[in-house]
Amino acid sequence: MSARRTMACAVLALILAAGAGAQEQERVRSPWYFGFGVGAFFDATWVTDGAEITWDDLYKRADTDGVSFKGGGKRGEPPIGVNFRVGRTLSSRVLLGVDLTFIGQEGISDGQEIATEITNLFGMLTLFPQQKGLFIRLGGGLSSFSIVEVMGPITDEFMGYDGSAKHEYEYDGYGGLAGIGYAFWLGRRINLTLNVDHSRQYYYGYDKGPDESRFTMVYLGFDWY
Repeated sequence: MSARRTMACAVLALILAAGAGAQEQERVRSPWYFGFGVGAFFDATWVTDGAEITWDDLYKRADTDGVSFKGGGKRGEPPIGVNFRVGRTLSSRVLLGVDLTFIGQEGISDGQEIATEITNLFGMLTLFPQQKGLFIRLGGGLSSFSIVEVMGPITDEFMGYDGSAKHEYEYDGYGGLAGIGYAFWLGRRINLTLNVDHSRQYYYGYDKGPDESRFTMVYLGFDWY
């Protein structure tokens, strides 16, 4: 059985267990909540001078089975998104907190190693219209976008130097997010969540940097309320 099918079966088992066990326990939200999530992203794009550049195009020829960007392994890094969140329960329908979301990808394209990252640190409002199950997320705050390029090996026969030309670029800005999801109760306070978030970022007028970027992230979350 593949890893994906194994994970899908495990998630289904958790959901069924939640349906069987949560009915016997009172569902109570704590005054505070925290959680994390892991998943994938798509439609990652940045815009420079009106021209759009997608991560799909950037990594189209990238070999994620090649040498690791950090030099410590045998594989590059596939696209991945991670989310951490913590905050205050204002009522049975309203949560207010802070989210840290990171997406990143790296690979080797035409002999050049490259890595791209977007990080969002957002204040987040979460609304449960029916107190449980379906929820809506709205947030905004600080964003950053970074690109790291390694241009390949450089050897200086006279100085005995052997290394690479490495260029790092980082751009700061702000952004906003809108998301939707569904929370499955696992016991009295713990939730398993399915999340879809779309965010956009805008950067502070860099001459050669991106003007804006966007991505949509789909992930599985685990939260304690």
